Amino acid sequence: MRVQSVHALGGGGFPSTQMKKGDAMEEFLSVRLILYRLLASLFLYPDDERLATLKPVAKELLENPIWEGYPFSAHVQELLEHLAKLNLEAPKPIIDAYNRLFLVRPQAPPHETFYTDAQGQFRGLLTSQLEEEYLQAGLAVSPDLNELPDHIAVELEFMAFLCSQEIEALEAENGTKAQEYRNNQRSFMAAHLARWFPKFAKRIVKAEPESIYRYLLPAAYNFLLHELKFLELQP
Repeated sequence: MRVQSVHALGGGGFPSTQMKKGDAMEEFLSVRLILYRLLASLFLYPDDERLATLKPVAKELLENPIWEGYPFSAHVQELLEHLAKLNLEAPKPIIDAYNRLFLVRPQAPPHETFYTDAQGQFRGLLTSQLEEEYLQAGLAVSPDLNELPDHIAVELEFMAFLCSQEIEALEAENGTKAQEYRNNQRSFMAAHLARWFPKFAKRIVKAEPESIYRYLLPAAYNFLLHELKFLELQP
């Protein structure tokens, strides 16, 4: 399996939003998986194919609001409403906003090592360590993605993968394996996203984001803040 280009919203495709009612924790795990994949997609370059996928997914999520009732729900709703109204015939404002924020002389570089190794002395080592973490989980960054292992989208997609594996373990009634994947989520969050995403977010705010990125940041920030607290409280 691979952490790869999100042509279909995630290396393994976008999970169904039509969840069966069941255990509350399993339902929340599915919400987590969906949101990690959605956010990962939105932090990648907004090409025509990706935008054409995101719009119907946003509409489906609005019709089936499985994410309601959580502290981050209002921000997710605002993001989805904006995505559902995307004008696919005029993508230039979105592309221009992405380029300004993340790509061309970026105001908010979307890579972990920019924030954790400001002098650039250990970036090769840090990205190699991330690649090793992915490999240990049976993953590799797809060449099609053309992004480094420390890109925000790749790290979010990795969290989505760990959530999907925990769900599969629970469905197989393998509590030991499910706990292992939960522990991996907690350690990856603490070692990576919790260390640098707040700094990344501050730079986005300072840049006064436009288009969908104006709504993406509050949704991502509040979701990841909830995630950090959730994982800290779990056994």
